[in-house]
Amino acid sequence: MPSRRSPWLLAALVAVGCAKSAEHPEGLGSASAVASGAAAPSASGAGHAASAGASGEGAHGAAPDGSAHAAGDAKAHAHWAYGGHEGPSFWGDLDGEWARCKVGAQQSPIDLPMHAASSGRNKAPPPAATAPARDGAKGTATDGAKAAVKEHGKEAGKQGDKEPAAEPVQGPPLTAAEAKLTVDYLPLPLLIHNNGHAVRLENRSNNYITVGGKRFELLEFHMHSPSEHTVAGKPFDLELHLVHKSATGQLAVLGILFEKGAANEILGELMRKLPKTTSPTPEPIKGKPVDVAALVSLAEGYWHYPGSLTTPPCKEGVLWFVQKKTRTLDERDIEKYRALFGGRTNRTVQALGDRHVLELTP
Repeated sequence: MPSRRSPWLLAALVAVGCAKSAEHPEGLGSASAVASGAAAPSASGAGHAASAGASGEGAHGAAPDGSAHAAGDAKAHAHWAYGGHEGPSFWGDLDGEWARCKVGAQQSPIDLPMHAASSGRNKAPPPAATAPARDGAKGTATDGAKAAVKEHGKEAGKQGDKEPAAEPVQGPPLTAAEAKLTVDYLPLPLLIHNNGHAVRLENRSNNYITVGGKRFELLEFHMHSPSEHTVAGKPFDLELHLVHKSATGQLAVLGILFEKGAANEILGELMRKLPKTTSPTPEPIKGKPVDVAALVSLAEGYWHYPGSLTTPPCKEGVLWFVQKKTRTLDERDIEKYRALFGGRTNRTVQALGDRHVLELTP
């Protein structure tokens, strides 16, 4: 568990190679692809509230994935779900503003590499000193670190015919130095919102992460079950997303993967207080604050890649970080969470395209 305001130094990274998907065609890149390990969404769309405000802007003005509403946005958007004819395969056709869900070149989630040894061919990394930074960030090579870069590729499909090209995401990928991540969290009071697609715990405290020295304020965290990201094709039982926003409006999400096992003391009380009905705004609930910092451990390393929100409108330009250390959660808590929404609440993995995944270790 990282101490408050304690940075994690990076020492190695793995650049992970190219993919295309038949269902969600990606942009230009090699024909190799990441294997899809997540199960298909259930046919049930029960329990999902009608979605308004496809911009995804939350109470803080962010666009957290998992959000179905936008504060102050009166425009009505299509209803979406995790299964049936409103499920992930159809999101791009349900609303004109959600086309990125279908044709986006940098969509999330993806399949993550197990480790460098699982990759195939070596590929030289871009020079850290000359690679331009995303969103104004600048960085140099990590102190005392040498980057070993390898390419990871698994065949997962081919690009479909005649799909319109997606609008490119502004800015190049982060370098290793720019992807240096530190975490600064205090316990979060139980300010909970069931929006019909996920249960969100809103943040009103001074909690944030820094990415390459740039600050991103914590907006909220929510969960998906099963996991959205997979590791070497393996899905997990639940995934927690901590959603952040910078002063310039850029989003960064930190993901934590959970498996069935021992009860989790940190999430235990929250799971016992999950609201069974939807509400338009977050509601305070009595109980012990959630010490989310105790769930974060970057010492074992983490993955980083450029991606998107995993719900409509599938906005791209999101900085994704997924920690390698997994956690356990009681099976009854996982089933309780799924029962709130009538089944699974995950989007299946998307093609990697011409992106690279950095595998960062101290």
